[in-house]
Amino acid sequence: MKLKTIVIQPLLIAVCSIAVLHGQTPRPADPYVKRAADKDLSALKPDLKAPKQISFCCEEFSLPLAMAAKLHREGLTDAEIYQRLIAEVDKGTAIQESFTVIRTRSGEKATSRAISEMIYPTEFEPAKVPETLSVATSQPTGKKAPQAVTDASKLAHAPPITLSGGLITRATPTAFETRNTGTTIEIMPTISDSGKFIDIRFNLDSTELVDIRSWGQGVNTCQQPEFEARYLNSGAVLTVDRPHLIGTVNRTPFSKVHPESATRVWFAFATCSIKYALYK
Repeated sequence: MKLKTIVIQPLLIAVCSIAVLHGQTPRPADPYVKRAADKDLSALKPDLKAPKQISFCCEEFSLPLAMAAKLHREGLTDAEIYQRLIAEVDKGTAIQESFTVIRTRSGEKATSRAISEMIYPTEFEPAKVPETLSVATSQPTGKKAPQAVTDASKLAHAPPITLSGGLITRATPTAFETRNTGTTIEIMPTISDSGKFIDIRFNLDSTELVDIRSWGQGVNTCQQPEFEARYLNSGAVLTVDRPHLIGTVNRTPFSKVHPESATRVWFAFATCSIKYALYK
C-alpha cells in the first residue's frame, strides 16, 4: 500500500499541471494590460443621467490698438470676433497670450494659479545712533577683568559717535506683506435649469514684478518692490459651447516690462461646456 501511494501522488500532480498548461484553469486578468475594448474610445457615449461638470476655458489675445478698435466697430458677435482673432493669430498680426482650462461642478468655486510669492517689507524702524558709549581699558595679565571707563574726561579724544558706523543700527523692517506675482483665475459657474446657459462669476488677476526701488538715504535706505497688475472682475451669462468676450485687460500704457503695451489691447474670452461621465 505504501508503494501505490508514492506512485499515485506524482501522477496527480502531473495531470493538474497539464490541465493548467492547456488553459482549463483560468488565470486572473493582468490589470496592467489594456483590453481591446478599452482601446476603442469611439464607442463611448455620454451618460446624460450622470452628474454634470463644467469645463471653463479662458483665452487672452492681444492685437494692435487700431485693429482692435476697428474690429469692435464692425458690430460683430462675440463668436465672430473670436473667429477673426484666431485668423489673425494664424497670420501673425495677433498673439494668443494665455490659455487656461478649469473644470468644476455647478455652483462651486474653482481657482487656477500660476504664481510666485513675493514677500516684502511695508514698515521700517528708522536707523538709530547709541546715546551713550563706554570704553573698556585692557589690564595686565593676572589682574582683574577690563572695567568700563566712567570718567567722561578720559573720552575727550574719542571719535564722535556719528563716525562710529559699526555702532549705528540701520533701518530695520518691522512689518511684511505677501503678494502673488503671476496669474490667478477664480470662477464660480452655475448651470441654468434649461442647461443651455451658465451663469458665471469671473475674476482675473495678473501681476508682474517690475523693479526693486530704493527710498531714503544712507543708513535709512529702504527697498520696496514695484508691481504692474491687470484685473478683470465680472459676472456674465454664457451660452454653452459658445465663446464670449468677458472684457479687455490692457496693460498699463507706461509699462516697464512691455513698453509696446500702449499700442496693444488684450481681449479675454471665456467658453463654457458641460461634460458628462462616459460609459460603453
